[in-house]
Amino acid sequence: MKLSSTKTLAQAIYETTKGKSGVELTHALENTVVFIKKNQLMSRSKEILSHLENIIDTNENIDRAKVKSRDVLSKKMISELEESLKKRYRAKEVEIDNMVDEEVIDGIKIEVQNEVIDLTLRHRLNQLQNYLIKN
Repeated sequence: MKLSSTKTLAQAIYETTKGKSGVELTHALENTVVFIKKNQLMSRSKEILSHLENIIDTNENIDRAKVKSRDVLSKKMISELEESLKKRYRAKEVEIDNMVDEEVIDGIKIEVQNEVIDLTLRHRLNQLQNYLIKN
């Protein structure tokens, strides 16, 4: 069986493992690894996993958000942010990757789907500056 792309392989992996758990899932994943090794695709494993993650996110209605802040967000803040993003994007689940960025003075910057929500002090100051210049 010749697969035309890593995306096609990722889709096949998703279909093969969907709804499985325990021994059945372990067996399916072992067969997948054997297939990948046999077809010399280990060098493309990151690409395959990236496509697989996108397929899972789409099918399971999961959104991933990158959140930049000066300090690590508290568990409570992450939980509140997850709930807010679930409502905004109508997602079943939101996974937040909180990255510390020392250039963020205050606030947070959120990247989710194709949108950037910039709630940083720097952004607010830039908006104020632009407003004052125009008026």
